[in-house]
Amino acid sequence: MDTLNEEEIKALAAQLSCPQGEMGTVVGERMHTNNLQMTLNTFKSLNLKNNNRVLEIGPGAAAHVPLILNTAKNISYHGLDISELMVQEAQNINTENISKKNAFFHLYDGTHIPFPEALFDKVMTVNTIYFWEHPDKLLKEIKRVMKPKAVFCICFGKKEFMEQLPFTKYGFRLYSSEKAQELITNAGFEILKATDVSDEVEVNEDKTMERFFSILTVRKT
Repeated sequence: MDTLNEEEIKALAAQLSCPQGEMGTVVGERMHTNNLQMTLNTFKSLNLKNNNRVLEIGPGAAAHVPLILNTAKNISYHGLDISELMVQEAQNINTENISKKNAFFHLYDGTHIPFPEALFDKVMTVNTIYFWEHPDKLLKEIKRVMKPKAVFCICFGKKEFMEQLPFTKYGFRLYSSEKAQELITNAGFEILKATDVSDEVEVNEDKTMERFFSILTVRKT
């Protein structure tokens, strides 16, 4: 990453927002590797139960979905993504669970969720909050499709960490834990828990850095 010029950094930022084309496939694979610990921490925070119906906003290529499905019995998983490429990749990777009707992947516009009211027991999203064009509208939609008292986990890199990355100045809206909590509570959710976590993430082949991220566990009121 240190060797990228400014145009390449800008192109990477666009791909992180919505992967597409040949570069998008590579970026999608890299996102899975780098985000896996964030994803694992997030769905652990969901405390999945048997027969839960789960919605994930922005799962990318969704190589982690079998891990989610094996957490409890009879989990039904739905993934929504704004990237047509990532939906295709997710469908290719998860053919077995799709054929069993355990997993479903859908393209959406980033704001309007194509499901009826009160459908999901649990909702999760990892590293998408930066790209929400209309946060208030999307949160209203997420709340609409959640069952009463359903749980929603939002995971994101903390602002002070994300500001160190060269690509976040292009199209990223960064949040502190406090600012994200304000956004969430204003949308009518109850904060159950705010957890700060750190891990080691690869920057390039010979360099890692400590990453700081937050997981907000909230409930539909």
